[in-house]
Amino acid sequence: MSSSVLDELTAAVREIAAQAVGEFTDARVTDELVALRRLADAAEAAYLTRLRVFDTRRISETRSALSTRSWIRHELHVTPAETSRATKTAHGLSDFPVIEAAL
Repeated sequence: MSSSVLDELTAAVREIAAQAVGEFTDARVTDELVALRRLADAAEAAYLTRLRVFDTRRISETRSALSTRSWIRHELHVTPAETSRATKTAHGLSDFPVIEAAL
């Protein structure tokens, strides 16, 4: 996936987020709720696989950070608890290939 695809996806999601949801029909709200959850799950899976590679390769050290966790907290503004959870999950998924594939 190229960065242009990610840029386009980000722009599309921001456009969706800016919509006036209160004017939607119940069916549209329901359909989009399901679609957005699936999108969030897919994005989380992509994030976790990249986080595992980032951490395994120790890329944070080339970015002048002491650790992956400190880099994430500083660059992505994620809480320490969430950073720890995500890093553990990213590495733990490789122990559960069926779950990793399902994501």
